[in-house]
Parts: sequence; C-alpha cells; structure tokens
Amino acid sequence: LAIALALSRFTAQRLIIKPTEALVDAADRLRDGDFSARAGIPLHREGGRVAAAFDAMAARVEAQTAELARSREQMRQLARRTEEQVERERRRIARLVHDDLGQALTALKLDTSWIAQRINGDPAIGEHLQAMQALLETTSASVRRISTDLRPAVLDDLGLDAAIEWQAQEFSRRTGIP
Repeated sequence: LAIALALSRFTAQRLIIKPTEALVDAADRLRDGDFSARAGIPLHREGGRVAAAFDAMAARVEAQTAELARSREQMRQLARRTEEQVERERRRIARLVHDDLGQALTALKLDTSWIAQRINGDPAIGEHLQAMQALLETTSASVRRISTDLRPAVLDDLGLDAAIEWQAQEFSRRTGIP
C-alpha cells in the first residue's frame, strides 16, 4: 500500500502538478510582460492541449505586441515629420507676411509722407492723411506681431533658449506679470 501511495503521488506530481505549475509560471511571465513565455508541455503529456492553446495565444500576443510597437514608432515618426512640415510652413508664411506686407506698408508710409509735404491748405486732407499714417503704423505693428507669432525670428537667429527667454519677456511686458 505504501508503494502504491508513493507511486500515485509520483504520478500525480509528474503528470498533473508539474505541467500545471509550468502553465501557471508561463502565464505569470506573460502577465509580467515576457511575451516569449511558453508552457513548453508536449502535447502527449497531461495538460498538453491546454499548454498548446496557451502557447499559441502567447505567440499571438507576442506578434501583436511587436506590431503595436512598430505602429507606435511609425506614428511617432509621422508626428515628427508633420511637426517639421508645420514649422517650415510657419517660417515661410512668417517671412512672406513680414517681407511682402512690410515692404508694401513701408512704401505706403513713404508715399503718405511725400503727399503730406506737398499738400497746402486743405485741413480736411491733412487730417485724413494723418489718419492714414496712423492706420499704416498700426497695420505695420500688426504685421510684425503676426509674423513674430507665427515664427519668432529670434528662434532661427539665436536658438531655442533665447527664444524662450524672449517669449517670457514679451509675456511679462504684455501682462505685467514678472
């Protein structure tokens, strides 16, 4: 009877408990992020079909996790390229706004100054011309502000640190917050 009991214990240990422990261990490793975890129990052994199903599931999880990682990396690269393109476009628009509109406004200021020097007598024309010059000054300031808001020249000229410092100073100047 003692031999039968020992043989029964040995058989249970070898056929049921060991494979179950191997399966639980593999499940724990998979749960903890080890996607290469496999139960490794041969199909002909007790629990082999369950272990095979687990191993197949673990292989699918591993493949899908790798695909997800590749997809995330592609998304990061796409976001980086998109941001670079947006920055290039902002730089281009800022230059166009500054150069083209700034040049046109400067020409208009010169023309209004020329006209102001040559008009004689009619105060209504003089007042209207002064209003035009004030509007030109306001518009020029707006063009500079829009151009700077799109892409601060200090960013390209002096780098990120100087641009951040300049933005902080501009914020303090506008809001009064030190």
